[in-house]
Formats: sequence, C-alpha cells, structure tokens
Amino acid sequence: MAAERPATVLGSWVATILRALDTRGLSGEESAARVGIDPARLSDPSCRVPLAKTTSLWRLAVEETGDPFFGLEVARHVRPATFQALSVGVVSSSTFLDALSRMVRFASVVLDPPADARLVVGDNTVEWRNGWEGRREAPSWEAMEAICASIVRTGRFLMGRAFSPVAVRLMRSEAPTGGVFESFFGCPVLYRCDHYALVFDREEVSRPIPTGSDSVAEVADRLSESYLARVRDGGSLADKVRELLASTVASEAPSLRSVAERLAMSPRTLQRRLAEEGVTLRRLVAEVRLEMARELLSVGSLSVEEIARRIGFADAASFYRAFRRVTGSSPSEWRSKTISKAPPTDRPGA
Repeated sequence: MAAERPATVLGSWVATILRALDTRGLSGEESAARVGIDPARLSDPSCRVPLAKTTSLWRLAVEETGDPFFGLEVARHVRPATFQALSVGVVSSSTFLDALSRMVRFASVVLDPPADARLVVGDNTVEWRNGWEGRREAPSWEAMEAICASIVRTGRFLMGRAFSPVAVRLMRSEAPTGGVFESFFGCPVLYRCDHYALVFDREEVSRPIPTGSDSVAEVADRLSESYLARVRDGGSLADKVRELLASTVASEAPSLRSVAERLAMSPRTLQRRLAEEGVTLRRLVAEVRLEMARELLSVGSLSVEEIARRIGFADAASFYRAFRRVTGSSPSEWRSKTISKAPPTDRPGA
C-alpha cells in the first residue's frame, strides 16, 4: 500500500492567520517564522505549506491570543483572492448549492490530499461534510472552524446577511460556554462529532444568485483544474528546486549550472522558468538555508558554528550576518526566544 502523501495547505489561506494575528496587535510574520514558515513565500501563488507547520502556527496563535475561537476571527480576513480561482468560481456560482459543489470538487486547492469532502443532498437539506477517518494528519479544530465560518460568511455575502445553516457539527471535544459558535452560525451546534458538517435548507441554497455567471464560473473551474494538475505533478519548479537544495546545500555551493544539470535542463531554461514564477536561485538558496537554520536552532543542541557549517556557510560570521538580515535577531537570540516560547504539543493536530 502506497504511503500517504504529506499534506500541504494553500499559502494564501495560511496568510489569513497572519493578518488575524496582526489585528490582535501581534506579529503574524514573527509567529510564522517561529514555526518554520517563511512569511515572504506566502504571497507566491504557488506556495504550499506543510500541514504540520500550519498545525504549529494554529497552536501558537491560540496560545498567544488566548482565544479558543480564533478560527472565527481568521474567517473575517478571507480576501477575494485567498482561494485563487476557486474563490472566483464560488462567487460566480448560479446557486449556493453550486458553490458548495465547487468547494467539494476543488477541496484540494486548500488542503491536499483533501479530507473526505462531500455533499449529502436530502429531501429538505443539503449537507457539506468533511471527515478524517483513517487519515494520519488532520487540521486542528480552529483551522476547520475557520473553514466552516468562511463558508457561512460567503453564503451571507451571496445570499444576504440573514443566511445561516440549520445545523452545524464540529469535532471540538467540549461544548464551550457562552454560546459563541451558536451566535455566529445562528443555529444549533453539536460537538464531539467524528466529522464537520454544515447543514442548509435545500430550497434556500437552490435559489438563483442574481450575480451568478455560469460562463465565468466555468473559466474559474478550468483554472482550478490546471492549478491542481500542477500540484499533483509535484508542485512548482521553485518547490522542486527547494527540495533539491535541501539535500545538497550543506555539501556544495549551489550554482545555476549544477542545479540545472540535476533537473535535466539548461541553465538558461532554469533561470527563465524560475523568473516566470517570480523567484531566483539565489533567493531559493537563502530561503532553504534559513529554514534549515531555524529547524536546527530549535533543536537547541548544536552550536551556531556547527549549524553554519551544516547549512553551507563558509563561517559562523557569514551565517550570523545573513540570519540577522532576514530575521532581525542573531541566531542565539532567535533560539532563546523560540525555545522559551515553544507552543504546547498536547492538543490534537492543527
């Protein structure tokens, strides 16, 4: 049986967490960096972040804000381009039922591999459902609550402010006090479930949306299909280069020629294709070295000199200057702050 592919999350969705942290007076970029996510990459349309790292970011965000309902806050920061072409397809749908169908069909845009996402259409209701049975990795409560809240907010944008589901099911293990979820969703909420679900009135979600456009939605669908084909084909060229650099940067000084040879293309082609994705080899080398440095610093057992050697710097002084230039902290300062503020690890995945 083939091993399960490591799950990845759309970078622009992760960026909403950073914006939500910023509005709380915290630094979203600093929080991302502390869990090994390069915030500069999140603006790249091809960026995907390992689910495990977004898990750590959600944990840290809840800890720093002290807000167990932070997922509802994050949903407020979704932008028209957050889900790329999928956003366009959803808001151009002729009915909200069509919009829900697109969310299920293109669930991999947000999380790949996706959950067991499906629509259950009954006589009087339509249920959007996500489950995780048999999955090694699953998003945190807050992440999925943010997705649920984003779907309902989209419905209110398209259908009117009074739009609400008739029932909600969450996997959160305890029913929180204060009725926060009930107030937001405007309906009964059931907790301790083995899946997530939003249940809607079938007649309501089948009503035409005046701003719907089938032709625009179809174009958006083709763009989403093209995007997913690239993801399933191994991602962007920049991601392939990052993966290559991660295994070679410590043992050799990467050059355009050496990297191109390993990828079976000419240096000129490599340079042109990276430029089309908005990056350079020099930038990718710096990103990979910085990510490796953060991971090694967080372990706490290696000296700065040893880390500099392992990630391919000529000496510790060069490493020190490069690290401070990007993070604003010395390696030792960053290590001290990260270890002292490490997020807890005793909660479900995020």
